This record gives sequence, structure tokens and C-alpha cells, in this order.
Amino acid sequence: MSDRTSTLDRLVDRCGQLYSLPTVAVRVLALTESPTVDARAIKECIENDPALTSKVLRVVNSSLFGLSREVTDLTQAIGLLGINPLKLLVLGFSLPDRLFVGLNGDILRRYWHRTLVKAVAAREISQAILGKPGDEAFIAGLLQDIGALVLLQEMGESYARLYGGALERSANIAETERATLGFDHATLSARLLQRWRLPEQLTIAVEAGQSRERTLALAPEDRSLAEVLQLADLVGSLLAENRTDLLAELLDRGQECLALSHTQLASLVTTLAAKVEQLAEVLELDLPQGHDYPAVLIKAHARLSAVAYDAAAQLLAREVGSNGTEPDRRLLADVQRLADETAGALRSNETAVRRETAAECRAVASVVGAATQVQSRLQTVKPRTATPPAGDIGQDPGFIGRVAAAVATCRQARRSLSLLVVEIDQYQDLLITRGPAEAERLVEALGAECRALDHHGAAVVQSREVQFAIILPACDRRQAVDVSNELMARVRRMALSAATVDTAVVTVSVGVTSVALPPKNFPAAELIRAAERCLNGARLSGGNAVKSIEIY
Repeated sequence: MSDRTSTLDRLVDRCGQLYSLPTVAVRVLALTESPTVDARAIKECIENDPALTSKVLRVVNSSLFGLSREVTDLTQAIGLLGINPLKLLVLGFSLPDRLFVGLNGDILRRYWHRTLVKAVAAREISQAILGKPGDEAFIAGLLQDIGALVLLQEMGESYARLYGGALERSANIAETERATLGFDHATLSARLLQRWRLPEQLTIAVEAGQSRERTLALAPEDRSLAEVLQLADLVGSLLAENRTDLLAELLDRGQECLALSHTQLASLVTTLAAKVEQLAEVLELDLPQGHDYPAVLIKAHARLSAVAYDAAAQLLAREVGSNGTEPDRRLLADVQRLADETAGALRSNETAVRRETAAECRAVASVVGAATQVQSRLQTVKPRTATPPAGDIGQDPGFIGRVAAAVATCRQARRSLSLLVVEIDQYQDLLITRGPAEAERLVEALGAECRALDHHGAAVVQSREVQFAIILPACDRRQAVDVSNELMARVRRMALSAATVDTAVVTVSVGVTSVALPPKNFPAAELIRAAERCLNGARLSGGNAVKSIEIY
């Protein structure tokens, strides 16, 4: 079991006990799992919670559902909606109260704004574009980010800084979490929803998160909901966080997955505001003020048209430079004209934008066609270079080159060569117990300790986020193990003196590989792979260990 998996499992075990579903929701789940569903029993169970009953009836009567007549009691709601949609609403509105206790008001408002936009967008995309019921998509959007609430509760200010910092930098929150924690909050959300026995298809879509790769790996029957959720997530980030840079990705994904047109996107955006406001009122949530979704969409189109114009100009310049012929300048002229139209839309006063939202959005949406065409053509002339996977030193040409140079030097001098790969043990646990800020300081301190080793000619490379590789020329296996033990002792002392949250010992594991006298044409990559195998052996033995091997 990997560190990432074990840390996530422990977190889910703890949170599964702390954040359990309210009694009514648990009872509704049990009733709906029965082979013969008793609608009367479900109605009576929900009515035991008057606040929940009120929320369900108010949202059913909102513009979100668009029913032809008012629903006055749960009997009518069950008759009009059906058992499953009603069950999903109950579960979506029955989150554990402890998830929200003591959270920063600004972060909570931003969280709910993005979540409600995503949930409503997921329902609209499912119904209006796919022609499918939108209840499951709505609840999936409402619940996908509860893992972020759990991390806010469990990690406190450390995660709040990570989450808020990602928002401020317009960074991908899931990628930031995976780089720091080893998993993202959508995975944590899905694991909790599984604990709560929510429908499997819903939890599968939630866990796919923002990852296109995860979605493509799903079975065809599970993929549709995941794709809807990903598009809705992009809509939520675009509109609630003003991530105008995401429009191109949203349109590309929308066209690829659901044949989403520019006009359909504009129409979707114009209907969201009122439904999000109604949903916030039903749930008694305080959202940030001053958001104008159509205006955000227009700005996003303006940004995309500017990128398209620059790309078209670069493309034309490349065409002239490559073959000396006069290129067809109609593409550039089209993009310029559409960019001018966008600028005109942006100059419209606020009242005009609200009054003519649909028309404005449809006019500006035509910019994207030209932008997409330019970007597609530009890709054909961009140089493509293969790059190794991030952090994989066994495939990093630069690092392999450094090791190969050391091999050649030691062979000529007829001296031994060793390679150390050093990694902090249980780093994911440190992130939870000490927080990202202190964990990052520990990584920096480890790097400083590696560079401070007293060995002539040593070269240190940070090979992964919590891992360093040390090249030791003129160093045999025994000496390399001694250096490793010295480094481990210094790290323990350093970590204890630097601890500000607790006094748990921080340790490292080291993989060592040595060659007494490198033969001719000795493969540098083999030295690296052997060191990584030894490091893995040190991990499997429980950490805080050195494993070494000599290659002959």
C-alpha cells in the first residue's frame, strides 16, 4: 500500500466517523434500498425533519425544476419527481453540520458560490443538452467538493492557505492538492460518499474529478455523468472565480464530449444567475455579491479573441518565414473583425448587457470559432519536444547526463562512484499533522542538509518533490552507507529542532547504489534504477533505513 493510499484511507476512516449523515438521510437510504419501496414510509421519514421538508419543497417549486404547478406537500413531490430524484435531494441537503463549523466566512462563501453554479450547470447541461434527467448530475455537482470542506476542518489554516492561494493564483486546485497531498479533494469526496452508501454511478463521476484521463478510463455507461460534471466544474470556475482563461478548455471539452455549441453555452450562462440565487435562498447561504455571469462570459470571449489574434499573427509570420510566399490574410482579418465586435460588446453599459444578454453572448460567441481554427492551425507548426514525466529521474536526460559524466570521470580516474536517492518518510502524513507550510520547510531543510554533506565533488539534484539524488564520485559502497547514516541522523535532529506543531520524529529513507570501478560503456541509467529499487526496499521495510547494492 502506498503512502498516498494509506494516508487517504486513514483520513477517510477518521472522517467517516466524525462526519456521518443525519438520521433522516440514513433512514431514507435504507428505505429506498428495500426491494419494495414504501413511498408513504419515505414521506413520513422526511417529515420528521421540518427544515429539510421545507428545503425540498422550496427547491422543487423553484425555477430549477420548472414544474407546471405548485407542489404543496411531499406526496405531490414524490408523485411528480419520483422516488429516486426525491431521495437524491434529501441526501444533497443533508450534509453533516460539523463540516461547516468554524470555517472562514469568505472561503465558505466562495466555496458555496462555485458549488451552486456547478450543481445548477450540471443539471442544465444534462437536461437541456443531453436530454437526460438532471437530478443525479445536480447532486453530484452539489457534493463533489465536500472533500475540500473536510480538509479545511482537518488541516485548518494550512489547507485554507493552500485552497485560498490556488484561488488567488487562478491555479488548478486539484493539481495543487495532488502535488502537495498526493490526492485531490474529489477523491476524498468520493470515498466519503461511498461510506454514506450513495449511488455507485454518482461516486464514480465525483471521483473522476477534473481529470480527462480518469474519465476516458471509465466504462461507457459511467462516462456521461462524469463528462457532464467536468463541464459543469469548468463553468463553475469560469463564472464564480472569474477564470476567463478556462473558456477555450470549456469549449474544447464541450465540443469533444457533448457537441456543446457556442450558442448553447451562452444560453446556459444567461439562465444560471436566477437559479443560483434561488438555490442559495432555499439553502440559506450567503454568496459573494457583484457577479454578472454574462459579463464574465463576454470578457472570456474577449480574452480568447485577443489570444486568437496574436496566434494568427504568429502563424502568418511563420508561414512567410518558412516558404517565402505571401499567406492568405483573410484569417487574420476575420479574427480582427470579431475582436472588434467583442470590444464593442465590452463597451456596452451594464444595463445594456443585462437587457441584451442573450443577443450579446450569441454575437460574441462567434469569435471562438475563428479562435479555435487559428489555434488548431498553430498547433501544426509548433515544435513538439518530448519531455520526461515530472520527477522521473530515470527518464530525465539532464540527470542521466550528469550521472554519465560522473561515470566517465571515475572510470578515467579508476575510482568508485556512488549514487544516493533520499526521500522523506510518510510525507503525506506530515502534511496532515504539521501542515503544508512546515512540511515544505522540512523539504527545503533536507535539501540544505544534502548540499552540506562533506564530500568533495558531491552533486545534489531535487529529483521529486520530497526526494533528492546525490552523486558521490570517489565514494565506495561502505563510505556511501556511512554518508547516508550521517545524513539520516542530521535530518532527525534538524526536524526535531524545527518542529512547531508536534514533536513526532521525522525520518528519511535512502537508496544507495555503487560501482567499484565503472567499466567501459557502463549505463548510467542502470545506476539510477538500482538506487530507486533500493529506496523502495527501504520504504517497504518501514522507512528510516538505508538499503544499498553494489553493481559489478
